[in-house]
Amino acid sequence: MTNVATRDVQSSLEEVFLSPTWQATQIQAVPDDLPLYGEGVKYKITMKSENFYFSGYGITGRLYISIYTRSGRGPTRSNEIIDILNDLFQGQMLTRDVQTGPSTVIDMGLDMDDPSLLRTDFSVVFSKFK
Repeated sequence: MTNVATRDVQSSLEEVFLSPTWQATQIQAVPDDLPLYGEGVKYKITMKSENFYFSGYGITGRLYISIYTRSGRGPTRSNEIIDILNDLFQGQMLTRDVQTGPSTVIDMGLDMDDPSLLRTDFSVVFSKFK
């Protein structure tokens, strides 16, 4: 996997959090290895290169997003954020020819590190072909 290709994929996915649509939500978004203070999302990108007979080289992977909301609000706030994430990521053609597929959602319950927060995990598959 070339460094340029992986940077392109990472940039395409991260740029969504810099878009005016996401910024208007005022929801904090940080990479998984940085601290999140209060409500917001943490994301992690996993990818691998593959050879495809019909189209040559490509990158596939999954974007994992952990959603953290105040536990007193029930699932309502998590569902609002999921709707926003689906609008931005599910079945989209992003910049640099990165295409996303269907999303999955798993309710994780109270966060083990901070029981005042509910955690819901959202993920979406993506691919980029050359």
